[in-house]
Amino acid sequence: MKAWLVAWQFLTRLPLTIRGHVDESDLAASVSCFPAVGAVLGAILYLCGWQVSRFLPPLTTGLLLVALQILVTGGLHLDGICDLSDGWYGSRDKERRLEIMK
Repeated sequence: MKAWLVAWQFLTRLPLTIRGHVDESDLAASVSCFPAVGAVLGAILYLCGWQVSRFLPPLTTGLLLVALQILVTGGLHLDGICDLSDGWYGSRDKERRLEIMK
């Protein structure tokens, strides 16, 4: 259970109280829970989108869902996508592109 809580705290901005000290081994153990945390976050976003789409047009619904994802996760995943895109499509030499994507 501690691994799941550490994963949740690492991947989101939603506060959870974890009793005791969290060290590197706890973070390493939490990696196996990342897919489960992602599934819960995805389910939450899906349910929000499903409800909102009944009242708002698709573009507005999509924008609200992206904003909600940024609020919940701190934009962690979108930052990675932006770095990857900048590395792939930026007009820089190979070493600089790889540095950007790290």
